[in-house]
Amino acid sequence: MKGAKEITNYDLFDNPMVRSARESMSQETLDEYKKIGEDMYNQVEFETGMVLGNTDDPLVEFVAYTAEALKSGLDPSYLEPNENKIMEEHYRCKDWYQKHFT
Repeated sequence: MKGAKEITNYDLFDNPMVRSARESMSQETLDEYKKIGEDMYNQVEFETGMVLGNTDDPLVEFVAYTAEALKSGLDPSYLEPNENKIMEEHYRCKDWYQKHFT
């Protein structure tokens, strides 16, 4: 039939655009997205809709404060070894500064 559109059953997470994006990602990037998804999933109590873990975590505050200081010009060489380790763990890579602040 002329002008008829093909009806497709696209899933939000399984459609041509998502498949193409997923295929173009490295395994490292896919693993990072998986970890982010798991972290987000574990933040919600689905029966009540309550957001969990919504406390003032000092490490989260430290990372946010340090990120702002780095954006404002703080050289990462001024970080203590344990502070650098926290940033490595937060950004999940040893070269976190080059990837996120340069």
